Amino acid sequence: MIDQHSHTVQSPDASVNATLDNYLEKANALNLKGLTFTDHVDFDSPVDLFETTPDFKTLFKEKERLNKVQDTCYFGMGVELGWQPESEEKMNALTKQYPFDFVIMSLHVGDGLDFHNGDFFQKYGREKGIRRYFELVLESLKNTPDFDVYGHIDYISRYVPGIPKAYVYEEHKTLIDDILKRIIMLDKAIEINTSSSKYGLDAFNPRFEVVKRYFELGGRKITLGSDAHDPEALTRDFDKALDQLKAIGFKQICHYKNRKCNWVKI
Repeated sequence: MIDQHSHTVQSPDASVNATLDNYLEKANALNLKGLTFTDHVDFDSPVDLFETTPDFKTLFKEKERLNKVQDTCYFGMGVELGWQPESEEKMNALTKQYPFDFVIMSLHVGDGLDFHNGDFFQKYGREKGIRRYFELVLESLKNTPDFDVYGHIDYISRYVPGIPKAYVYEEHKTLIDDILKRIIMLDKAIEINTSSSKYGLDAFNPRFEVVKRYFELGGRKITLGSDAHDPEALTRDFDKALDQLKAIGFKQICHYKNRKCNWVKI
């Protein structure tokens, strides 16, 4: 069991219980073999909550400490970068500044508008908003930013207004295909993010159809992430995610260390 998407108290939206020592205790209880911390960095975010940047110097020291006190679980240090076009230089500078194990790139803001508070859909409406989101994902991949995995590719499904709280895959298949092909060409990975139940969704991010299509197109690099903001959420629904991966045909997942994919059989 390897969880490669978690947030500590250094992420402003994390639980006060999300200390590294609490994660250590939970990782040991779960017999985890790998846990990567990926705190948020959202440069130029319109949300005041994300104006701060984690203290990575302290986090890297803590990573070393955790890996010294036990040897059953590898604790990695990563980052989740929120993409915006004006932020690319800052993002790439940060990944050069620190020796991260793992870099997730995600899209949390579209055209300067926040998804969570509804501003984005207020401008575009439901269907145009969903399409615009996927257009932005594709745009974020054009300049080859420095990252390892694209986080929750269909993140927008968390915030789609109305019922059902989702998108129709077939209506956006061509655009999603272009995204997946670009990721494969760049030799990057996608993740299965299992936090979807927290948002009332009936599918992981991305949906089963997207992961299956990624495999059909030749994509093999994939990671599992609970997107935990509290230690209690670690490896949430990983058993179901692994069943889906096996059903599609995946034989391995990636465990990133020092920015390299180490293959782990499932």
